[in-house]
Amino acid sequence: MKKYFLRLLFLVSYSVFSQNTTEDAKVFNYVQLTQKEWKYFEIKDSFVGEIIVHAKCVKTNRKSLSECMSMSIVKTQNGDTIRVLNLSNYKEYSIGQKIKVIPSKKPDRKTHVPFLYEVDPTTKKPKPMLKYDRTILNTTWGKIE
Repeated sequence: MKKYFLRLLFLVSYSVFSQNTTEDAKVFNYVQLTQKEWKYFEIKDSFVGEIIVHAKCVKTNRKSLSECMSMSIVKTQNGDTIRVLNLSNYKEYSIGQKIKVIPSKKPDRKTHVPFLYEVDPTTKKPKPMLKYDRTILNTTWGKIE
């Protein structure tokens, strides 16, 4: 029975995460590849910046082995544009809102990073927002206030 369950689990996992032609699989693969390109660094001091775009943590009803992070694209006062990951941040921020970013360490546990989506005007379905995902690679951990 245990072997049967493990085989079933493998087949289900394989079908969900394998490279196939479904739109969900394409998006999943795109997300995985894009996040591998990000260049992670630690900030030493707090700084003030401006929100360009923000994706908050999404609450789910299911228990997860990972925690979520919010993701913000922030323009710093010296003109750099970076990605800031903030553990368990469920707050909303407006485009153009001034925020303070406080240094934070990389979490020592698995986390889930939200991905930016936009609605495709033709299909009316969400699609990955390409504008920032592969152009803003500098990524840091911080607490946003």
